[in-house]
Amino acid sequence: KKSVVLSEFDVSDVVIPDGIQSIEAWAFYYRNVKSVSFPNSLKVIGAAAFSNCNLLTSVTLPNSLIKLETCAFSSCSSLWDVKLSSNLKTIEGMAFSSCPIEEITIPNGIEKIDFWVFSGCNALKKVHLPNTVKRIESYAFSDCKQLEEINLPDSLTYSDGAQIACGFG
Repeated sequence: KKSVVLSEFDVSDVVIPDGIQSIEAWAFYYRNVKSVSFPNSLKVIGAAAFSNCNLLTSVTLPNSLIKLETCAFSSCSSLWDVKLSSNLKTIEGMAFSSCPIEEITIPNGIEKIDFWVFSGCNALKKVHLPNTVKRIESYAFSDCKQLEEINLPDSLTYSDGAQIACGFG
């Protein structure tokens, strides 16, 4: 298995080498990361791998990425621009909670928006959901006070509607 386990503390501009397939849990937790370049070999970003990286403003996830684990980018207080992998299959709970993301496009293939994924994203205004989404779990968009627009696809079979609506108040 080719993975990044733990980073140096003083790294600010991170380049993950080609061939790396996973970034392990907590690898860059609370580091002063300003930018990250991901390889096209990356498949998984582990739990809290970039959580609390407060200098990180933008991430573009490679199309090889298929899974974001719990809290992968949670509480990154400057992370406003996120471009997800077009091949992403799983976004686990709290992956982007408490980030100032302004707009997010969920890629085709995602079937579930997990619990608290975007909870506390106070700057989130627009959410674009694909027709593949079937479930929106509890508190997925709670405390998104600026949320103005979210399309609910026809494929949706379960949602905690009150938790979506609370963002519109």
